[in-house]
Amino acid sequence: MKRKVLIGLVVALAFLGVRSLNAQSGYKDYMWGMTVEQVKKKCPTLKYDDHAYFNTPRFAFYYLYRDEIKPEERSSPLSYEEREITAYYAGYTQGQSISASINEFYFVDGKLIAVELTFAGEPILEELERQYGKVQPIHHVEGIMFWDAVAWRDRKQRYIVWVTSNYALEYVTYIDEEWLAPLLDKAIADYRQEREGARSILDF
Repeated sequence: MKRKVLIGLVVALAFLGVRSLNAQSGYKDYMWGMTVEQVKKKCPTLKYDDHAYFNTPRFAFYYLYRDEIKPEERSSPLSYEEREITAYYAGYTQGQSISASINEFYFVDGKLIAVELTFAGEPILEELERQYGKVQPIHHVEGIMFWDAVAWRDRKQRYIVWVTSNYALEYVTYIDEEWLAPLLDKAIADYRQEREGARSILDF
């Protein structure tokens, strides 16, 4: 009996440890789940951005399922997020690097779920590959615009997404895995179900 209680206690402590690790995940001093007010204390120049477009989750989706989904079949996992997504621009602070900086903070229901960095004239993909592994970017075209993108999932419960648009600026976005993973799962599950539905009407 004592042995079972001890095992149960160990399992419970391990579970709490994993939850604690998840709670501490984020980008540097910015933890997932922080409120706008909490982020603003660390970034006083924070301003609401009603023109931002949170494109990164769909590029993560495209890349992670690149061997399964054709370019013309690509959709966005954000269509499964019913809550409001808001963006806040980090602004410029004295002494900040012009070539590399935090660009946007993204929130869902007022809780931080992503931090986007921007790099101008600072090729950063090679550095990311050294940290997370070699990759082959996917190429995505929409009209006259095109993007190259890759994504990783690290041990800190984050997706790291690298994107370059028309080979100008480079963006690196850290995204909360706990928020994005369920959206990716729903998007790929629906895609597979739709594909099987289309196949089912064939007669071989």
